[in-house]
Amino acid sequence: MAITMPPIHMNPISTPFTEREEADDDYFDVHVSQETYWRPDPVHRRMLLILVVVVGIVVLFAAKLPAIKESTPAVVEAAEAEESAPAPPAMPASGISSLFTPEVQHWGPQITAWAAAHGLDPNIAATIMQIESCGDPQAVSVAGAQGLFQVMPFHFGAGEDMLDPDTNARRGLTYYVERLQQTGGDVGGARAFTTKFKAAPASAKRCSAG
Repeated sequence: MAITMPPIHMNPISTPFTEREEADDDYFDVHVSQETYWRPDPVHRRMLLILVVVVGIVVLFAAKLPAIKESTPAVVEAAEAEESAPAPPAMPASGISSLFTPEVQHWGPQITAWAAAHGLDPNIAATIMQIESCGDPQAVSVAGAQGLFQVMPFHFGAGEDMLDPDTNARRGLTYYVERLQQTGGDVGGARAFTTKFKAAPASAKRCSAG
């Protein structure tokens, strides 16, 4: 006679060990899924890097802004002061020909200024100096003509230094302009008239000798 056993149904027994194991499995599943979900892709990484750089620049600029504001008025005031300051008087550049001797070239800027004051071509004034004194401010002729332009003493005022270059140029070129007007603008005629009553120029021999 066969014996038939009824099916045995076994229910899982809940113990502290089984509960702990199930809890650990649940935690592992959630933890892995969260890491997978929040891992940034390369695009997000680049955007994050750009954001960090921009924030750093903004912070740096904000830190330096007070110093920039303080220095700006000083820079503006210095620029305004430089613009409003009068320019120093410039010595006129030499406007005479390079054909004149070095002794005359030495007086180039002064000759240019003297000629401009009398409305003359600086080369005319330089030519007169070349012929009369060869640029020697101490030149004195046998007739008594004095200085760079060999001006006779009676053309000077009382107390004037006849050998002072500025005084000598002013008196000599004034006299030449008067003769230029007298001859109707004839440069050669005016030059001849100024030397009519003079002896040979004091420095003619030295200039021609080199």
